[in-house]
Amino acid sequence: MTNNSAFVDKFQHPSNQVEKEYLVEIDREFKFWDYKKIKKWVEDDWELLEVKVLKFFTKRNKYFVQIILLEWKKRHIRRILNAFDYNILDLQRVREWDIFLDNLKEWCWRRVKV
Repeated sequence: MTNNSAFVDKFQHPSNQVEKEYLVEIDREFKFWDYKKIKKWVEDDWELLEVKVLKFFTKRNKYFVQIILLEWKKRHIRRILNAFDYNILDLQRVREWDIFLDNLKEWCWRRVKV
């Protein structure tokens, strides 16, 4: 919550190209061919869904995808990964703009200097 409308506009308006970074746990190993297709643009329900950065890795026998978006559309990440038959086990936003959420728990907040 804030009373600084200019600050809020910086986050919400698509023209500002604010990066939103997500860490997604998926049910199986990510295929290189899917990587190439997703990086091009995916069309779903007549919308083009773009991904700026897409990285995949394995940690402790779990499969993860790191995704950075510039524009967020409703259920953007779920729609992209579901189009390639990946089941999402966990989805977390880890960064927005230059603000890392770190270990901030749900329904918690912290002060941000602007």
